[in-house]
Amino acid sequence: MSHVHDDASTQPPSSALAPDVSTLPLQPALACVGSLPPGTTLGPGGRYRIGQLLGQGGFAETFSAYDTQLFDALCVIKRLHLHTGNSVRVQKLHAAGLVREAELLAALKTPGHPHIPEIYAYLEDEGCLVMKYVEGVSLQTVLEQRSTGLPEERALTYAYAACSALAYIHARATLHLDLKPANLLVDSTDWLWLIDFGIGRTFTDATQPTILGTPGYMPHEQQQGQPTPASDIYALGMTLYVLLSNYSPAMPCLPPVRQLVPDVRPEVDALICAATHADAAKRPSAHALLHQLRLLRAESTPSPRPRSLNSNPRSSTPMPPITHNVLV
Repeated sequence: MSHVHDDASTQPPSSALAPDVSTLPLQPALACVGSLPPGTTLGPGGRYRIGQLLGQGGFAETFSAYDTQLFDALCVIKRLHLHTGNSVRVQKLHAAGLVREAELLAALKTPGHPHIPEIYAYLEDEGCLVMKYVEGVSLQTVLEQRSTGLPEERALTYAYAACSALAYIHARATLHLDLKPANLLVDSTDWLWLIDFGIGRTFTDATQPTILGTPGYMPHEQQQGQPTPASDIYALGMTLYVLLSNYSPAMPCLPPVRQLVPDVRPEVDALICAATHADAAKRPSAHALLHQLRLLRAESTPSPRPRSLNSNPRSSTPMPPITHNVLV
């Protein structure tokens, strides 16, 4: 069962966002094209030694790396990877996104949250983030290996951990804006991690000239470029719906979750309906939702905890093997 951190004081971020570099010319160091071979060193004095490529996304690639100044401690390098086929405008937006992600993670680092991987460094010259290494599998991958959703107790445990992380970042005037099963990792101890703050914003920088997010997890106000903390709550509600039903949120006219999974308690169905209310003002805050999830978990019938993610006594479908974290 995931452990959670309930502290969500109202301390604001310790630093303001960096200037919007999307309006500036691309720096040569940020125009990163091509992968890095193992053994490449980055950072001051070649501090970080590249291991293996872990994954690639639309604008970034991640590598395992070793901190040579800390006994070769394992870490993750997220490196800007701009494709020459993209327009200059798109490349600038991606470069700005990496700077923004570094700023947000740095602001969230103190005191930190146990479900958010820590940032160690931002290598401006190389266009890289250095972060905590998490070896895990996304909940999206877990669902893809199953014919049904997760057991209610387990889905609530994951939702509670994710909501705890949301309460923490919202108390620090930060939005995630892309919460979904693909951005929730679980490791071999069943510990949950909220990753990918690449399109995150502060409350004062929330208006988006370009609509960013994942269809099915974006409420109306986010689709209009006006996200609020309630937008993250909507995404969490949809995530819980998907975890329970294994049903695509992109499908039109989604039925109540109990129509798909009759064993789900009415109270859980009601919580999802409240979190995904069309009116953002009627959705609960992260703190209120966290309290409701805590009560629902306390009322659920305890069940044996799986030994690891590689075995699931409630399903004949085995859990997928643990793979490397891909923070792209």
